Amino acid sequence: MRTIDDLFTTLYDTLSGPAGPRDWERLRPLYYPGAIMTRVTLSDDGRPSARLMTFDQYIEATAPFLESKGFYEVETDRRVDHFGNVAHAESTYESRWALDDPPFMTGTNSVQLYHDGQRWWILSVAWDNGRFARLLIDD
Repeated sequence: MRTIDDLFTTLYDTLSGPAGPRDWERLRPLYYPGAIMTRVTLSDDGRPSARLMTFDQYIEATAPFLESKGFYEVETDRRVDHFGNVAHAESTYESRWALDDPPFMTGTNSVQLYHDGQRWWILSVAWDNGRFARLLIDD
């Protein structure tokens, strides 16, 4: 991705959509080889826990949910700090079941980025799914 804006547009556009498969091969080139994705959630006893995943592990963990239910993440704000070829982005989003539904949750993706002289790559993403997990349980 030539710009950080392009990267985030592709990220949210690819993850969002009606129930059904996502175009993971469109998303894969955003991630630097070996990139780590960290989902923070709540364990059964209510304590925070973190699950670190490779891109392929993320697909395996996420694809069944996205194929069974419509899900849209819409970026509402982004703050980027960078120095040289490294950047950190805090991308705030709203989650919806359908694009025109009211949001059922808000969150922030914490994203570490690297510029190799030609393009930006995602090195890591961390987000807190704790409230989301509780919403699904309470449904």
